[in-house]
Amino acid sequence: MRSVHEHRNKHHVNRICGSLVRDREVTGTWLEVVDKNIEKPNHRAYDLVARKAGVEALVEVKGLQKPTPWLVKPAKDKHSNLFYALVVLDPSRVFILTQNEMNALIEDYRAYRGPGQTDPLIGKSFLFWQAVPLENQWDKLPGWTTQ
Repeated sequence: MRSVHEHRNKHHVNRICGSLVRDREVTGTWLEVVDKNIEKPNHRAYDLVARKAGVEALVEVKGLQKPTPWLVKPAKDKHSNLFYALVVLDPSRVFILTQNEMNALIEDYRAYRGPGQTDPLIGKSFLFWQAVPLENQWDKLPGWTTQ
């Protein structure tokens, strides 16, 4: 069962991501959020559903208060339209990853740690710096247009 702190943090992160989406909707660069999964966090493989002109993106939001390793649970099934928005609150940063990129970062971290490791987070996490090249790559999302 999730603690109250974890639930509030997930809710807060979703609100921040929603704000980012709304800011981009005003400029016409992003998608309309049609569903937010904040009532039952981690109940499904995504937190947001966004659409624009016949395309849809599922977005899983992961948040950190400050830059530390990312703890993620990869989706069991392959979704071609599943994306991850990794949000850091202080300083404010957003990293956009495809499902394949997320899985690759997790596997790269597993290889980095080497064989025979007993750390229970291997296969469920990666280091903060691994995501840095993916910062602000909003254009990966279907329906995204640049102005």
